[in-house]
Amino acid sequence: TSEGDTFLGQKVIEPMTLGAARSIWYTLGKRTPDNIVSGAINLEVSSVVSGEFLIAPYHTMYSLLHEQLFLYQHIKQKEELAPLRNKLNKDGNIPPVFQSDTQAIVDAFALRYAIEPQYRLMVHMKLLVDHSTILPQTYFVLNHVVNLIKDDFLQQAAEQNSILGIGLRKIMQTIFTTCSFGRNEFIKSLDKLLTQLRMELQQYRVIYPVNEEDSLKEFASNCELIGTVLTLKEHLLGEAPSRSEIIRSSMKECIQQTFDDIVQQNIPEGYEGHPGLNKDKEPFEFYYYMLDGMEVVENEDRQVYQPLIPKPTNFILGDMVAIEMWELFTTLIQDLFQEEENLKVFEPIEAIRLFTSVKNYYQDRITPLYKKGVTPDLQFPYWFEPAIKFWIEDFQNKHLVIVNNGWDADKQKTFEPLNKQTYSASAFDMIDYFHTGQKIIKKFDHGVNDLRLSYNHAYASVIKKIIIYYCDLISNEIPNYSVENLNVTCMLVNNIQFVRFGVQSLYKEMGGVQDAGEGTSEELHELQTILGKQVNTWCKYVGNSLQDEIWEGLMLVQAEILKVKAMGQVTKEDCRFDPLLNKLFQYCKCVSEACEEHTILPKIINRIWFIVIKGIHTMLLPPLTREDDEEEVVFIPHNYNQKQCTVIDKLLDSLKDFFHHDSVGVKEHILTSDIKQLKIFTKLYKQTTEALISEFMKDFASKADYHKVESCGEVSLEINAFRHPATGEFDGTIRVISANGLHGFKDLQFLKPHIELNLILPASQNPSKFRYIATAKEHTNSPSFNQSFKFVLPPNNLCELQVTAKHKTLLGGNRIIGVNVIPLKSVLQADMYTVDLNNCLPLTEGGRALLTILSQRDNDEMAREFVEMKTQRR
Repeated sequence: TSEGDTFLGQKVIEPMTLGAARSIWYTLGKRTPDNIVSGAINLEVSSVVSGEFLIAPYHTMYSLLHEQLFLYQHIKQKEELAPLRNKLNKDGNIPPVFQSDTQAIVDAFALRYAIEPQYRLMVHMKLLVDHSTILPQTYFVLNHVVNLIKDDFLQQAAEQNSILGIGLRKIMQTIFTTCSFGRNEFIKSLDKLLTQLRMELQQYRVIYPVNEEDSLKEFASNCELIGTVLTLKEHLLGEAPSRSEIIRSSMKECIQQTFDDIVQQNIPEGYEGHPGLNKDKEPFEFYYYMLDGMEVVENEDRQVYQPLIPKPTNFILGDMVAIEMWELFTTLIQDLFQEEENLKVFEPIEAIRLFTSVKNYYQDRITPLYKKGVTPDLQFPYWFEPAIKFWIEDFQNKHLVIVNNGWDADKQKTFEPLNKQTYSASAFDMIDYFHTGQKIIKKFDHGVNDLRLSYNHAYASVIKKIIIYYCDLISNEIPNYSVENLNVTCMLVNNIQFVRFGVQSLYKEMGGVQDAGEGTSEELHELQTILGKQVNTWCKYVGNSLQDEIWEGLMLVQAEILKVKAMGQVTKEDCRFDPLLNKLFQYCKCVSEACEEHTILPKIINRIWFIVIKGIHTMLLPPLTREDDEEEVVFIPHNYNQKQCTVIDKLLDSLKDFFHHDSVGVKEHILTSDIKQLKIFTKLYKQTTEALISEFMKDFASKADYHKVESCGEVSLEINAFRHPATGEFDGTIRVISANGLHGFKDLQFLKPHIELNLILPASQNPSKFRYIATAKEHTNSPSFNQSFKFVLPPNNLCELQVTAKHKTLLGGNRIIGVNVIPLKSVLQADMYTVDLNNCLPLTEGGRALLTILSQRDNDEMAREFVEMKTQRR
């Protein structure tokens, strides 16, 4: 049956909760399962034990009792703290906070005087906080105590919220405000605990040594307790800092002290200089020990301390330590090499070793900490820039010693090939050492582009200086070897070519056109230009050194050609070319065996071809005048007959077959062009004198606008000429009016100028027939003549008037003042004509060749006079 209408519900209140003396809402409960009850009732209940004299408030007496028992048991008797459970007992009582009978005493007092569990836990917490520094495992117990207090607040708030429905946090804050322990007193105790925890974390490596297991457990409890305290504060006060931030900031402060300790450990007692420049220690020993110490600390924090920090956290201890230690290390080393004196304390290579260690530490410890895709602002490579450039300078000095030693050793072995290659050891060792240096320098910039370009430029300057020095050694050495040591000379030229390839390879390693940098490209391109000129110069030298031997063979061939009679057909006996071909075979074979195949060999073979062609050219066209005789005449000047010219043509064909080769020989178009030119000369030898003179006059007429060679004055003429329609003869008059500005004479007293006119016809057997001379005048360089000369010329389209100003010397001879030629087209024009005089007649190559061939015809008066007129000069 159900209860009567007067029953609204009931609530059983535990006696120990009556001591709080605050307003509490209680939910009404059923008396039997059949009751229909709902609702809550608000009561303010307090309890007093009747018949006892109240010396002090019950809570105060409990606090004193709890404190005295705590001090006696744990301080005086040194008993261990009682382990606590994380939950209240089912009866609402707290778990045992004391061991043995002591717990029964405080339980009995609390039960008799209604001391609520929450108050008892707060009292115990305060005692633990106050004595945590002298009691072991305090934080482990405190963590349980604070958790129990939090759970008690949550339990009470949950009951009240089920009635009021205004939110757990708001109700908890209300309960906390009215708690028996006192809101401010409890907050003060929590803050004291939190401050103590933070202070210990600020020295966690000292207070919790890495090699003590119990200390590490206490460290874990410390970190966990911080989270528990902050959670409770957030519940009670509505806000609290982040647990991760508290732990992170506290432990961060320990890093500075740890770093300072490492520094002090590595500075000898009494040493007052720069710690990294102690000459009594190994070079830069201080920094190596610092890096090792930093690595040890990071590993310990990452492997030992980090796992003990409760998760989740917004930081990784090992990462934070690595970054902080690196920033502190930066302050120690960044200015080390900014002072020039510091660079000279140890060998330059020691700074490179230090850089390598710092770089490896950064790559292993710092680089992985950056997020993927984030490029860090690198600074440490700049710290070492002065040291690295100093090392590059030292590298140059050491390399020069290596080059000199390698050269001396190579020279003793007469520059023998290295492992059957086309270069010797000194060239290979030099380039190999450069590659070694480049591999080292590549590690210096650490991806910083401006440093990479700067180091490349500095290194390129070193490469340029050393290689030019090496080439100077070669240049001074080559002239010491004769034709008998042709293989040695070729090997030295090969070395220059090998160095060219080495420079190209080094340039490619530096990044080539795209990435090497403008300064580097300019240095190495200039070096390659110098080396290219060196190769061309010495290939030409090697070829030229064979000239005497080759021309000796060609002289023997010429002697055989001169024996060939004009009559009959050319026979095999007439073509005795072996003296030349044997020598060419001997030297070309030696060169092909000794020279680098792709560049040096073709250049030398082409030079040998040039020398052969030059010899044949000289043989066919000996010097025309003394001014043309630049070299000693070794070939016999000769007017070759047609049969001899045919033999020479066959010689040229044989030489073409000898020198032609698709890869290393002379190119087809060069052979064809050179031989074609020489065959033109042999054809000219077969022509008559009249034909050669006509050819010369045509060549000169086509180039009538030649510039003045050297102006020597001018002559004024009046020319009247016409062609007879019936006979085609030319009939005319030439009047020599005057000359002007005949200079080149300091004293006019002895000057006797006169003008000579020569009308030149190719078919004229007597050139002097059309020669006219204006009477000499005295003591003037601008004489007036006004002399006329009549002439009748046979029909001919090729005719020219050569005007020559001459001076009669005291000894009776004639000295040339100036000369020039008027072509036929000008002679036919009846007009005044001013002739500019040159010191000689300008000649084309073709014209000179024609005159040379004519000059060989000693028995031909017309050829002799024609050559004399055309080659006269002042």
